[in-house]
Amino acid sequence: MVKMGPQHAIITLGAKGVLLASKGHNEIEHISVDNVEAIDTTGAGDCFCGTFAAHHVAGVSMIDSIRSAAKIAALSVTRHGTQSSYWKLDEIKEKHADFLPDLYGEFLSYNL
Repeated sequence: MVKMGPQHAIITLGAKGVLLASKGHNEIEHISVDNVEAIDTTGAGDCFCGTFAAHHVAGVSMIDSIRSAAKIAALSVTRHGTQSSYWKLDEIKEKHADFLPDLYGEFLSYNL
């Protein structure tokens, strides 16, 4: 896919993790995800994409954005529903602060 133009291709595999292919790198990187008891996987991909985008535009590296997005998407499958399954930023900070990169002063001060 990266031969067709984009610098990176990200493929989510659910419980099997995430694949990252980057232009100029011969190997595809596999990022594992935490094992969780999945209740409802609806919306996990959207959760991943939104989290990844928010982190990456804030200046977080590609790999750290993927790692954090995968962890937060894994949290979302532990609840029913789509948007209702998404953890609020305050909840993540309280229970899983290590999932968030260290640069969120004002950027994510609003309630996600």
